[in-house]
Amino acid sequence: MKKFLFGTNAPLTPEYRGFIAGALPQNPDQYLVDLPNCRIFFQEEGAREIAGVADLLTHVMRDALVELEMAWSAVDFPFVRWAGNKVALAAVDESVWREIGRFVEAHDVDKGTTPWHMFDANRNVLKPYHKHSTEQYDAGYHAIVYATEIDELSIGREVVLLWQPDDLEPNQTFSQRGDWPCEYALEWLTVSLIPAVKQWIYEREFGNGWKLPWRAKQARAFAEHLDRLFVVRDLREPPLMRHDTWCASIVKSAEALQIFFHARGEPAPFIRRHEMEALYGAIAIVAQGQRGYVGYVSSKLCLHREIADHADLIDAINAPHYTQLLVA
Repeated sequence: MKKFLFGTNAPLTPEYRGFIAGALPQNPDQYLVDLPNCRIFFQEEGAREIAGVADLLTHVMRDALVELEMAWSAVDFPFVRWAGNKVALAAVDESVWREIGRFVEAHDVDKGTTPWHMFDANRNVLKPYHKHSTEQYDAGYHAIVYATEIDELSIGREVVLLWQPDDLEPNQTFSQRGDWPCEYALEWLTVSLIPAVKQWIYEREFGNGWKLPWRAKQARAFAEHLDRLFVVRDLREPPLMRHDTWCASIVKSAEALQIFFHARGEPAPFIRRHEMEALYGAIAIVAQGQRGYVGYVSSKLCLHREIADHADLIDAINAPHYTQLLVA
């Protein structure tokens, strides 16, 4: 499915359409299409029909993923393939995860009756759990959270906390009392669990010793160290646009686009013709405010003539022949 979907309006090349093995050198209008368990030759029109079907299915798949995000309260959270499907909630230092594991072991549901004795203890997996219903929670498991390094998400010594949606019932519902959705799981981690673990470590190290005058300075320094260490980095990343409305500022949007086009490897990102026209039009609007170095801008736009000033740049962009320079 990865080879078939999510290439809407992409060119018929192997780089952008995974199911296109390539065009025949002796007959460039004929394409070799690589489908499961078979390879078939199609004329260009037939290959474009298959690509059109893929694009229609892409819309359906994207809508289904959006519904899943809403059901899990996972909007803007990264989805991760790690031992199945997971949702990346946040990132913490690996030492913080180890301390969470120690806290969980000390607060197994069978080891006490305090509100924090609410775990099916396992140092490697966070499993908040209640044997019996309480005023706040229903009986049963509330979430299953793993931690591992994820190259694209971890920074330095961080591990990523992964919420597991696997093996849920088809009509699974989520609530703060029962099965926790992603947003509430992150809120509980940040607002409740992390402060409790910090306090537990502090008391483990000092007990009531922090009240002693000769230990007060050391205790304050240790508390500040815990504050610096126990940081939960939110991994949610809102899109630049949602429902045809910009979610980010012009500057942030430009920075994101610049990083995208400069950081991407092969294949290079393709730009549809109407998108390129819109980009050129946006540059013309910016030029009305006398912004940007004209010589540099014109060279990057491949206008192929000397540009005198911002007004000349706008005229060059709006000239009828400039569209011939755009990449389809």
